Amino acid sequence: MSEIGTLAERVRVIGQSVDWWNNKMVWSLILAAIAAFFVVLTTVMALKRSGQKDDAQSELLQAKDRQLAIDLKDKDLKSASATCREARAQRTATIYLATHGVR
Repeated sequence: MSEIGTLAERVRVIGQSVDWWNNKMVWSLILAAIAAFFVVLTTVMALKRSGQKDDAQSELLQAKDRQLAIDLKDKDLKSASATCREARAQRTATIYLATHGVR
């Protein structure tokens, strides 16, 4: 084979190799684009769910604060009622002792 024939064959073989690698590069880019799409999708969903979690957590804290306020009012009413009963009992005892001549 002549030098030109050898070089032409070499160019053909290397061209096939380049075509093969270009094909693989295109498929790699397609796979990378698909992966990038899923990265964007999962990031958007993670941020959305994080916002929903923050909203739900805020609602939970508000509900707990409302319940605590209700519980504290209930305890205040029970305490005031107990204080009233104690004062009534004290008055009853004082009246009893006064009417029965006990000092």
